Amino acid sequence: MPVPNPFEQLGLTMEASPEQVRARFLELAHIHHPDHGGDPAAFQAIKAAHDTALEYASRPKPCLGCHGSKVQIIKNGFSTFKKMCPVCKGSGQRPMNTEVPDTSK
Repeated sequence: MPVPNPFEQLGLTMEASPEQVRARFLELAHIHHPDHGGDPAAFQAIKAAHDTALEYASRPKPCLGCHGSKVQIIKNGFSTFKKMCPVCKGSGQRPMNTEVPDTSK
């Protein structure tokens, strides 16, 4: 039996933020909690999905500019240069709410 995707169980996408995971869990917990007349098994499944999804959503994501390598490789004819990634400024982690700049110019 395949393991259910915790984000699908919560009705979220894999790109959901930790805040979105918490908010959705609170909505579902209010409906399915045994103290509110809900099914204990359903609540336990939602709680397990919340814990897994929150752990994944809280991890640092790799930078979209350098894919976590901290540098961008620029090819110019026969020469190859490495420079610090302008998106993450060398951290290798995706900055919050940052678009990837067009570096093809």
